Amino acid sequence: MAVPATNTLSIYSLNVGQADTTIIISPKGKIIIVDAVKPNKIINLLQQIGPPINNEIEELVITHPHSDHFSGANKLLNTYIVKSATLSPFWNKFGMGPPTYRAMLNNIELGETNIDFISGYGRIYPDGATTQGQQQIVHDEDAFYLEFLGPPNSLLSQLERDNKLDTNHLSIMIRIHWKKFSMIIAADAQMENWSYFDREGMLSESCDVLRSSHHGSCNGTQWERLERLSPKCVIISSDHDKSHHLPDLVGTSIFSKYEADHDNKIVALTSETRSIRITVPNGNAYKIEKFDDQYNGNVNLANAQTLTRQNNPSNWRQLLENRSTDLYL
Repeated sequence: MAVPATNTLSIYSLNVGQADTTIIISPKGKIIIVDAVKPNKIINLLQQIGPPINNEIEELVITHPHSDHFSGANKLLNTYIVKSATLSPFWNKFGMGPPTYRAMLNNIELGETNIDFISGYGRIYPDGATTQGQQQIVHDEDAFYLEFLGPPNSLLSQLERDNKLDTNHLSIMIRIHWKKFSMIIAADAQMENWSYFDREGMLSESCDVLRSSHHGSCNGTQWERLERLSPKCVIISSDHDKSHHLPDLVGTSIFSKYEADHDNKIVALTSETRSIRITVPNGNAYKIEKFDDQYNGNVNLANAQTLTRQNNPSNWRQLLENRSTDLYL
């Protein structure tokens, strides 16, 4: 147990600039953290929700060895007891990551954390997968679970032979399920990652929320995939004014068109909306809210308000004009 069980799934998509951090509180109060930057902000949020019981984090997932996904992990490992860690596979120089990533791995190994390197498919049930019936223990079809879609060795080998492999290809994609709700966290998955799992028939179902891949870049975002997944809300974790200029022109065009073509869908850029909370009471209807925060500081849950098309500050039309102008500068 981490925080008091509420029978509500809560997902916090933090505003951390052009980086990724997602905090998941399971219906039974287990804490799962997907990627970790700005650790002080993470700690502040957990203190507001309720200090972790026994000082435990159930699961830490680091999707791949880029610092904008793992730079805050060491402080979390030094602050909390992390019961389990899921990491992308080692693959030559890419999988080993920079020295700071290897230091994080050493820190994990110093504790009693169970480590799993995902290549291919994995699944975890943080709240348990069975329920006690009248006469026997049975599998709970409504159990909360996470699926891990890690890059298989066959895909990495082919990319390496074609001289196309980079660290982003190591990304673990995560699909969250609870009853009628589903969300995909795409990390920095590239077109080749998506295509592999498309062929396997594992990304054919629609989802309610999509945390877009690779900060909205053209390499992680394709129009036909958005149309197939048909998320009610798309979250892009990025600061478009930073040096990488993400989302790029193609990604911005796709998101602008997607929102314009659907009156009931929202595309949110975290640098504009700030941090976002998704709450799913009883696994059925869900609510999406934005709340105030400081980029390098605290969050303010008291000021949360429902995120709608009308109050979404993400101005895709203006960003598209800016990106188009950039072509000629």
